[in-house]
Amino acid sequence: MTDQSLLITRAVLLAAGYILYSIGFRGIFRKAGVAPGKAFIPLYHFYPAFAICWEGPASVIWLLFQAVAVISNYLYSAGANSSGAGVLQAASLICGTGGLIFMIIWSCNLSHAFRHGKGFILGLILLNPFFIMALGLGKSEYDTAYKPVTDSADAQKNGSDRKSKIRKDLIIAATFAVIVVLYFIFR
Repeated sequence: MTDQSLLITRAVLLAAGYILYSIGFRGIFRKAGVAPGKAFIPLYHFYPAFAICWEGPASVIWLLFQAVAVISNYLYSAGANSSGAGVLQAASLICGTGGLIFMIIWSCNLSHAFRHGKGFILGLILLNPFFIMALGLGKSEYDTAYKPVTDSADAQKNGSDRKSKIRKDLIIAATFAVIVVLYFIFR
């Protein structure tokens, strides 16, 4: 294959993947009461996706982590022999890990918002596009009463069982993220 045909093939596959992913998010947004058209807006669709199952500026923080990771990785690969290469590589690794942890926590919250358990969380982490489509196009229903558990007085009213369940999921998610990062460091 020539470089041009390889580039065209990648672009077509990326576009098809993005469209399928957006169709899944469209269904999720429709079930959660968010305008479904927002699913097709690049990068912006993460804001409502985080907002339906996470309070606070999580989507902005995640996007910043991803942007720093991508930019520092690009700069590192462009000038690998420069004096700041170690800093760029460290920034890429730290921000990439932070972004991964945010996505794992988001997967936990999204699974709980649709009343699914640990198996679905694992599916959202490992096979995200397929499980996003399953949530959006399947029979899963969004729990309209779902609120992410925080340390506020409202969370204490919800009971400690739910809070401890989410803490266990977060510990599992953080452990998984550390294992993935260690794999890429020592491969």
